Amino acid sequence: MLDVQALSEQLAHDFERSGGTSWGSNQTLRSYERLRRPHNSIMMHSFSALNWLFAGSLAQSRPIQQLRNNGMYRVGKIKPLMRLFAKQASGV
Repeated sequence: MLDVQALSEQLAHDFERSGGTSWGSNQTLRSYERLRRPHNSIMMHSFSALNWLFAGSLAQSRPIQQLRNNGMYRVGKIKPLMRLFAKQASGV
């Protein structure tokens, strides 16, 4: 949803800047891309790490299972951290 919000704001700004005659220029889309790249990159790498932990080739090894279980347990016990992760994942 953050992508939709950012794109609509960029398009509206471009439309206003052009005097209501044009929107969606390449410059607008590049600006949107630069704006959203950091957050999307973090999310993409986070999901890749989770995939590695739960479904990767080493996911079934005992040390990785213990590390994963211990980490998930500890993160689950820290409510502010859980709220932060939920907020980031939901895009609110």
